[in-house]
Amino acid sequence: PLKYLQNLIDVVTNTPKEAPSAKFLDIHILNNSWLPTILDEKRNISEFIQTQLSITDEIIIQGPPGTGKTYQMAKLISDLLGKNKSVIATSLTNRSLIELASKPFLESFRNDGKIFKMNLTKDEQDELPGLQNSKDIQ
Repeated sequence: PLKYLQNLIDVVTNTPKEAPSAKFLDIHILNNSWLPTILDEKRNISEFIQTQLSITDEIIIQGPPGTGKTYQMAKLISDLLGKNKSVIATSLTNRSLIELASKPFLESFRNDGKIFKMNLTKDEQDELPGLQNSKDIQ
């Protein structure tokens, strides 16, 4: 939607060049030094991403709808939580966060009260029992 595009333009325009996020927001496509890796179902994607994160602090997961990004993020988060790591997931929409939290890989963590969401609504609590409101973190 146009609202998201305007928000992105505002973020890109107002982000200082020295900010860590500027690496993603100010990419020069013609002079790039990045080499995207195509991921397919033959590869353990969660393991690959974890290896990449041991090499670099930044990673972009991109792809068209229906290609398994949310599924793979849930698997990655599950693997990291299983190693007692802290994870924060962000998104432009609440719905995509609910989709992420609903994935089977995260069910046991959700049921154990280890998955939190900001501004959790009653409907979201009803849809995903065990999902915690981040304001309740102690």
